[in-house]
Amino acid sequence: MANAARLLGDLIDTWEGPAHQAPASNRGAGSADSIEFWRVHAQAVGYLVEIEEEINELASTNPDAEADSFFELLPQVYKAVFGMEPRWGDATGNGGNRAAINKTARQDLRRLSGLLATTAALRDLTNDQLEPVLAALSTALDEVKKAEFAEPRLRAELVDMLARAIDMVTGTESTTRQKHRVLRDASSAVVVASRAKGLSEEARNKMVSAAATLAVGAAAMFGNALVDNAVDAAFEPFKHSITTGVEKALHLVDSTNLGGDEADDIAVGDGGNESP
Repeated sequence: MANAARLLGDLIDTWEGPAHQAPASNRGAGSADSIEFWRVHAQAVGYLVEIEEEINELASTNPDAEADSFFELLPQVYKAVFGMEPRWGDATGNGGNRAAINKTARQDLRRLSGLLATTAALRDLTNDQLEPVLAALSTALDEVKKAEFAEPRLRAELVDMLARAIDMVTGTESTTRQKHRVLRDASSAVVVASRAKGLSEEARNKMVSAAATLAVGAAAMFGNALVDNAVDAAFEPFKHSITTGVEKALHLVDSTNLGGDEADDIAVGDGGNESP
């Protein structure tokens, strides 16, 4: 299972370099004047934010997890990510190189990764579970691309979200939590798109089916088996997590402010057959 502590630790390990060089120069992503450099930095910060979320959960759900010691670790990791640790000239890595994080903090980060791997509620999808999820994302993406939305920006945002979801659930640099979150959000987004005006009945049914598959895929990440005729059983443990987003999406579409003629702001154009 990919957790943020492991992925960040692995990334920081690649930043080791000669002690006479500035920490930022060893990140292997060009200079600070390149966007590639800042994308790597943003990725590291994203891992940091998720690590803090994980520690907060440990503190509230597992009193024996020594969460306080991990809260004390956080400033050291922040300093490593922002190039403030170790100090100039420190040789703490291999062969006299300078590591991007002090040895004790790196060990604690590894310890946190191991703890999260054994206590996390979420699990990665198996290949058999991932296959229908990817098919659903692809179907939803195709239908959104074909639809003629009255507001082009909406289609562009949906296409971007679904494309990123495909990249994220298949990527090796995404955490399990990130994958779950993107499936949950994609399910809600596809529900919204399926309610738009002007969709053919066939397109609408494909999108509703895709949204359901994404929701069940997210449920399976809580350890529930994806089996035929067991959607309700898989859905129950994450009902609050997933359905809250879906209900908010439906409320947005059906609310007075967006109902009737005003719904055209987020609806598909006149093409296709409108469902009753």
